[in-house]
Amino acid sequence: MNNYSKIIEDKFSDIINRYGLVLAVKNQNETFLLGKIYAISIFIRRDELSIIYIDIASKNKFTEYDLGLFMVSKRFSPSDFGEKKEYSDHNELIAEALNRYSKKLLQYCDDILVGDKEWLKSYPWNSSAVAEDTKLFLLNNIGK
Repeated sequence: MNNYSKIIEDKFSDIINRYGLVLAVKNQNETFLLGKIYAISIFIRRDELSIIYIDIASKNKFTEYDLGLFMVSKRFSPSDFGEKKEYSDHNELIAEALNRYSKKLLQYCDDILVGDKEWLKSYPWNSSAVAEDTKLFLLNNIGK
């Protein structure tokens, strides 16, 4: 059983510090970077890594967008994927993926991290409502 929050805190420390985000751990698989008007969910389980942007329009309306997919499809260049590499274990693979996402968020997504929502107009996929347990967790942790 892994607790990825320490790896996330390490790999995203530059983003957390630069943008004044707060790290909030929901459970062993999901950690949030909390801003005032958005949150970023980092969900890790086995071979799954999801980075989800949650727009907090009001206390009644939270909408999630697949930020990882958006970055890979709309903001990464082919060279950002790097060479295929063998990893000694699962934690090394996850740490490298988180490191790559954090660096690319800093490189390509300053607009998103400062809270600009203009990018949502060009988001081509469906968004979805946030699950109630996640919404409650966020409401209880934003502003702390």
